[in-house]
Amino acid sequence: MNMDVFSLLHEDHENVSLIFKKIESMRSKETEQTREQLFKELYTELTLHAEVEEDVVYPFFEEKQETASIVEESLHEHEEIETLLSELKAMRPDDEGWMSTLTELKEKVEHHVQEEEGEFFPTARTLISEDQAQRLGETVETMKEELRGQRSGFKAAS
Repeated sequence: MNMDVFSLLHEDHENVSLIFKKIESMRSKETEQTREQLFKELYTELTLHAEVEEDVVYPFFEEKQETASIVEESLHEHEEIETLLSELKAMRPDDEGWMSTLTELKEKVEHHVQEEEGEFFPTARTLISEDQAQRLGETVETMKEELRGQRSGFKAAS
């Protein structure tokens, strides 16, 4: 099912929010392995999302006066999120500080999502046609599929 770029990115935001909720709901030691698996999923979703935004979405809007400063701020937020992801990746879920770092990451991601959906999306929608938004969505979807294939260690069938 083809969606426009804004719907696809919103869907990513929803998926990430759900993963955060699953991780936070786990409290016992027996769930360390599950928490670690969920973090890997979170890491993948956030890094794929950031990569397609940085390579496809932001370049399309960074030269436009109405969205240039929002894109610049979003790129800075991505750097902060990537730093926290790296810190978490270097730790184990039962390490002291892991949950507090995860909470900090969640807060940064939630802030980023609020700005993106509340400020960037509405402005960006006014700058492109529905057809352009659809084509950008297709490009994002294709790129994410290719990146997933590369990261899982096998090539997608051609």
